[in-house]
Amino acid sequence: MARSLRTLVARVRQQNASAQSIAETMEKHSQNHRVYYPGQPGFPGHDLAKRQMQGFGGMLSIEIECGGNAATSW
Repeated sequence: MARSLRTLVARVRQQNASAQSIAETMEKHSQNHRVYYPGQPGFPGHDLAKRQMQGFGGMLSIEIECGGNAATSW
């Protein structure tokens, strides 16, 4: 357990950076309708998250504008 605690901060920072990068990339994608991630300025709770959090977390979700077959081919 001590070994995993030593790397926790680095892993969380990387999760935050990865999620931010994915959110920014997906916002630019032509088939995306919406990206839900508190680190994006257009997110409804962005200002609150910015005040309360040091990072925006590693979880995000997206809505894509395509049929089910296209969604499974990503």
